[in-house]
Amino acid sequence: MILTAAPISIPPVALGLLWRLLLEADGPTAKFFELVGLKLPPLLSTKPVFGYDNTLNWSYISDLSVDTWMWMPLLVSLLLIACRRISDSIIDAARIDCSSDNQIFWRIQLPLITNWIAWLWLFRFIYLFRLHDTHWILFKNLIVIKLVSIDVYDLTIVTNHYREGALVAVSTIVVSITVLFVIYFVQRTFLKQSST
Repeated sequence: MILTAAPISIPPVALGLLWRLLLEADGPTAKFFELVGLKLPPLLSTKPVFGYDNTLNWSYISDLSVDTWMWMPLLVSLLLIACRRISDSIIDAARIDCSSDNQIFWRIQLPLITNWIAWLWLFRFIYLFRLHDTHWILFKNLIVIKLVSIDVYDLTIVTNHYREGALVAVSTIVVSITVLFVIYFVQRTFLKQSST
């Protein structure tokens, strides 16, 4: 469990510098690909992935990969802990009733761990607003990718458009609350179905 939390415990600036070194055009990753005979795409650029559409560029793919590397081990470990907390007697009773593994997962395990999923999602969502350090180190000052917190800062402080900045901030809060209510009602529905 401690090892799965290691990527998150690394300071964001150090993490950004590490991945920037690994993903640069003349970095160790590129050298490895050259040894194998492959050419690494420009992972720290805004060059489009498919060549014609700029909505999906290599910097976005790199950002997602670093973020996944950072969070996936801890989230999977915590979800595994949540699944292990389910009483064996519940699972055994479902097996006696001839439930398949699919049915056990969707109708018993998933409804019982929705609290964990909701909290992990909320924790992860809140952390997205603090991701600026890693992102800034990786991509320096690319304008193409902007986080919501940076957009609010630019709208309010830099350009003095307080109304638009407040609107972006409030809409983010409204989206967060809406998603929490959806998770709550889905959990409630699953618990009612599993109890009947």
